[in-house]
Amino acid sequence: MGNLRLSTGIRFGLVTSGLQILIGLALFFAGLVDYSGGTSGWVSFLVLLLGLYLASEHFKKQNENYLGTKDMIVISLWLGILVGIISGIYAVVYMQMDPTIIEKTMNMTEARLEEQGVSDEQIKMTLNMMEKFFSPGYLIAASLLMNLIFSIFIGTILGLILKKERPIFD
Repeated sequence: MGNLRLSTGIRFGLVTSGLQILIGLALFFAGLVDYSGGTSGWVSFLVLLLGLYLASEHFKKQNENYLGTKDMIVISLWLGILVGIISGIYAVVYMQMDPTIIEKTMNMTEARLEEQGVSDEQIKMTLNMMEKFFSPGYLIAASLLMNLIFSIFIGTILGLILKKERPIFD
């Protein structure tokens, strides 16, 4: 059972990561990248949801159509770890493909803060702090943490909705 959870999490972590990267590259080469993170964030979220759902269906097929909440949490843990690490590495590589992304993000943030009436000193402080967040180590760590949290949260909900426990007396 443990090996099935692990293999399902890893398999669909790779599938989910691959889909996220392919969609990201398609958006990049089509010139449709959203530097505010809005659209691309939702797309990544939906791909993660799809990956978790497909993982649950795969697990059920391999497990005589049974899926417990605990099974789904463990699967989502492994899937989230893998997606987080691969997404973080992709973000670092992406920044090499589009070195202007930091500048564009910083300019958008600065414009947004100016619109909100934030003082120049606070804007400068915010931008200096943001620049530190674009380091490779931080990007990978943040990606891992966020994907892990979202995966476990979504996986738990899916596990509660889709669960079909084995009968105690079978």
